[in-house]
Amino acid sequence: MTTDMMTQAFSYSINNRKIKKFSSIEKVLKDWFDAGVKNLDTMVEYLEKRNDRFSIYSKISRYLEIFRPLDEPSMRIIDKWIDEWEFSMEMIMKCLDKSVNTLNPSFTYFDSIMKSWNEKGFKTVEDLKND
Repeated sequence: MTTDMMTQAFSYSINNRKIKKFSSIEKVLKDWFDAGVKNLDTMVEYLEKRNDRFSIYSKISRYLEIFRPLDEPSMRIIDKWIDEWEFSMEMIMKCLDKSVNTLNPSFTYFDSIMKSWNEKGFKTVEDLKND
C-alpha cells in the first residue's frame, strides 16, 4: 500500500470512526487490503459501498427495533442476501414482515425464509404470490 493509502486510513479512522490507536488503524488497512483496495480510487468505491451497506444494516435494525449495532454474523447474513442471492430491499423487508407473529425471531429464522425464496427462484414480491 502506498503512503497515501496509509494517510487516508489514518484520516478515516480518526474522523469517521473516532479511533486514535495504531492497532485499530492497522485493522482498517488490513480490512481494505482484504477487500482488494489498492489505490485511492478503489478505496473510494469500497467506502461508498460500505456506507450504503451500513445504511441498510441500520434500516433493518430499526425496523426490527434492535437498538444496538448488528453483530458480525447478522451483517454477514444480510450481505449474503444482497450479494450472493441478489435480493432487493423490498424483498428483505417482506421477509422481516414475517416476524410479526413470531416470538423472538432471529437472523437465522429470516435466513431460512430467504434461502427458501432463493431456492424457489423468488426475486420479487410478485413472485411470492405464487407460493
